[in-house]
Amino acid sequence: MTPPVKTVEEMKALVALAAFKARCFVSPVHHHEKLGRNEPVDFAFSTRFRGHPWVEASIKEGWDNDLRGHLRMAVKQRILSGQPYDNIESLMPDKEWIAARQHDAKRYRLAAEWRASKAAPVDRASIEASLQRLLGKGNRITGEAAE
Repeated sequence: MTPPVKTVEEMKALVALAAFKARCFVSPVHHHEKLGRNEPVDFAFSTRFRGHPWVEASIKEGWDNDLRGHLRMAVKQRILSGQPYDNIESLMPDKEWIAARQHDAKRYRLAAEWRASKAAPVDRASIEASLQRLLGKGNRITGEAAE
């Protein structure tokens, strides 16, 4: 159970501590050389989550940030309410949430592929020629005539 809170500052500190504990639970912890302490690695899953089919699918399909965010919030809520959060399966979102994230990731991947296929290489010579044609008619910014 969470300790009783008397002031707003105590509540903010409690919420910040719960968020940090949730980050440490969901993500692996690595020693930070500059800070001299252990910090969670926010772009990866902890070993306790690796091997779960939705975690592995999220990493392959590109919606792992969404899943990590959901898991952090679920753990944080359980810490603040004093409930146990050691059961990985109970922390996972429902199937509708998973299907929506998979659909969004697929749409994003298809859009990125389309943008990559439509991107034309930049022809510097044609850009310079276009600028010369424009400036040949006179510089509109300064009002000077072209040479």
